[in-house]
Amino acid sequence: MKKNGQKGFILPITLIFCLLLSLALMHVLDMYLTEKKFYAEQEEIFLLESLLQMATVDLVDDLTTNRLSSTGAFNYEKGTAVYWILEDTHDTVNIQLKVRTDKERQRVVRFLLDKDKMRVKEWIEYTMG
Repeated sequence: MKKNGQKGFILPITLIFCLLLSLALMHVLDMYLTEKKFYAEQEEIFLLESLLQMATVDLVDDLTTNRLSSTGAFNYEKGTAVYWILEDTHDTVNIQLKVRTDKERQRVVRFLLDKDKMRVKEWIEYTMG
């Protein structure tokens, strides 16, 4: 079927071009999926930090109005926060706070709160699963 000296070089070139195009498409798709997972993870981390901040502000507010019990919980739209007062001295309060998102990601924090200034003196975070 070859006429006039055709050597059949179009088919191999076309196949190589299709292979390279397919490899490039798979690479771009893999990068997209990786970025999608990354942004979902960053959203969870941001949500954990927001829950920690809201719970800390609520704890300080409840402590200033003397509505704080030795254990308790705060429920938020995207997660919950549970706290325990570990030690209460005349000038500081040692509090452990555990926040959990709706996707079961959690972070535990221990902090010392100065009662006179109502400021956090020490902050230690633990990230869990």
